[in-house]
Amino acid sequence: MIKLLSIRNFKCFERADVNLGSLTLLSGFNAAGKSTVLQSLLLLSQGLRSSLSKQHLPLNGALVRLGAAGDVIRRGSDGEIAFHVSGFDADLEWSFTDADRDLLDDPIHGERLKIISSPTESSSL
Repeated sequence: MIKLLSIRNFKCFERADVNLGSLTLLSGFNAAGKSTVLQSLLLLSQGLRSSLSKQHLPLNGALVRLGAAGDVIRRGSDGEIAFHVSGFDADLEWSFTDADRDLLDDPIHGERLKIISSPTESSSL
């Protein structure tokens, strides 16, 4: 189970840390970012379902259609989107940069996946 989702420079969020439990309810005012949290989870799922050897994040696919890189990178940011997921006895971090925003149509190029800590192996007797 995902316990923590951290989002940086994605759409309306400069930085957001969302603690998740067995049942998590998102509530808030209009345009507060509830849909953006869900879109980030769908985007990461969509990215994992595509080939991990590709060095891009598919912004448009079967799960979510977000437009071009300029539509998802927070205005005024350094052009790097980052996601951090904790859970499943592992910490995973994705970071993507947009060096050529005008040239990008769909993907965001960059580092695909960094495993910060992996599950510990159980020793067997």
